[in-house]
Amino acid sequence: MKAPSTRRGFLQGSGAAVAASLFVGFAPNATLAASNASADFNPFVRIGSDGRVAVIVKHVEMGQGPSTGLPTLVAEELGVEMDQVDYEFAPSNPALYNNLSYGPFQGTGGSSSMSNSFMQYRTAGAAAREMLIRAAAESWGVSPESLALERGRVTGAGRSAPISALVAVASGLGAPAKPKLKPISAFKLIGKEGVARLDSAIKSNGEAKFGMDLHLPGHMVVVIARAPSRGGLATGFNASEARKVKGFINAAVLPNKAGIAVYAENTWAAFKAREALQVRWDLSNAESRSSKDIREEIMTALDAEPEFNILASEPSGMSGAKTVLEKIFYFPLLAHAPMEPLNCTIEATADGGIRLHDGCQLPSGVHAALAQVLRLPMEKIEINTLLTGGSFGRRATPNADYQVEAALAFAMTDRSRPIKLVWSREDDLRGGFYRPAFGHKVRVGLDAAGKIVGWDH
Repeated sequence: MKAPSTRRGFLQGSGAAVAASLFVGFAPNATLAASNASADFNPFVRIGSDGRVAVIVKHVEMGQGPSTGLPTLVAEELGVEMDQVDYEFAPSNPALYNNLSYGPFQGTGGSSSMSNSFMQYRTAGAAAREMLIRAAAESWGVSPESLALERGRVTGAGRSAPISALVAVASGLGAPAKPKLKPISAFKLIGKEGVARLDSAIKSNGEAKFGMDLHLPGHMVVVIARAPSRGGLATGFNASEARKVKGFINAAVLPNKAGIAVYAENTWAAFKAREALQVRWDLSNAESRSSKDIREEIMTALDAEPEFNILASEPSGMSGAKTVLEKIFYFPLLAHAPMEPLNCTIEATADGGIRLHDGCQLPSGVHAALAQVLRLPMEKIEINTLLTGGSFGRRATPNADYQVEAALAFAMTDRSRPIKLVWSREDDLRGGFYRPAFGHKVRVGLDAAGKIVGWDH
């Protein structure tokens, strides 16, 4: 795996090898496109003159496997081994890397990574394969139909060559309009046992870089003192004791008054300074219900007449049921508690914009939120997606909560130093989003054979 990059970084790719690189992907109108380093589209596949294949992965890796699954699709259709493949994460660009299950929106969720990408990545891999075969056919003066690409080599007509030797010629060819995909019976990688994850080794030996591992030169660590009850507002604070903490830099009320941003030279100093703050809170409109209160509300609602009733009478078949089972199920509020606590880093870029480093689950939503908070045009914002230590939906919030916190904290500085927002485990359990509480009341009618004949839910 190479470090995730911006589009410019992806196109620059492997340094001196760029001039002979082959890029294959899709243009904004969803047609296949191919080029060399001057690509005017965002590719899904890059093949360098050294024969290495880089697959641009449009879904964040949270442990569920797209950084292996999507490259496997390309490797299968291209005809290379998995040890010849690397991956990089896509830049934030919903027009080119959108989730086809969600429309013009880039994001990961709902177990959609493979389902919406399956044909895209296979098609890109197949297109690259046909271009390399065509390059060999033109160089050797033979028919493309007489050649095959397997294990990273084009063979046939008594000749053989690694794909590295064909990249330069292939990069000058146009992409096929409809490349031929392999039949399922020819699969050697997709769905087969023994295909090792591409991220296992780096996650085992410590080379993997998660958001928490990122340390930019000169950055400040920021932690947020949040209200003891959700929805509380900060009205002021006393930082006299916090100033005694070595490494403390500053503290300020967030513009939305949702908390106090504490800036420090390192994480420990930030946490200790936050503990020393004396904060005044307005809790008049804050959440005051306990978990018990919420459960009682839901259970009461289950016994009430439904607000919407799609059936005018008893569900068909229920009246004649031999047995009626009645059950109530309650799912309490639960913290998502991903292994890696929430964090992200923001830095200024040379062109007056910003770059967010984050295990970003919903780039489209976060991109728009940062543009609004920092009052920047969309094109001035970059998102560098990093490996994510779990999420379970926690990093896919409707208001980009922790990224907005970081943007607000960054906006209050002179932007000369990067800021790294860090949540502790306690922060996540105390002040984060939870899986909502739900109650289910179910009546199921069974006939004498135990078959369901009626269902009231």
